[in-house]
Amino acid sequence: MTDTLAPIRTQNASDALTALTVRTTQHDVVTAPHGLTWASPGNGLWVASRHDETGTTFLGFVEESLEEYLAVDGAGVSLGRFPDLRSAQAAFSG
Repeated sequence: MTDTLAPIRTQNASDALTALTVRTTQHDVVTAPHGLTWASPGNGLWVASRHDETGTTFLGFVEESLEEYLAVDGAGVSLGRFPDLRSAQAAFSG
């Protein structure tokens, strides 16, 4: 059995931020502001990427660990520990 990833598209940035506040489940994909796409390949892991005319760029990930959310950029540099998923994901829009 193969899972198919279907992006969740939103009309505006506030809808996308609302979508990010919902805890995603395995294999979810959410398109967020600034061209970011968040995929959740497993429990407690969210992967950020950006898609454009040149292809897909891996931007980093957020991992839930010990009731915190660790954000790490695409080069492996920590962006910090956050109290919630939304805050950790927001570290990628700066």
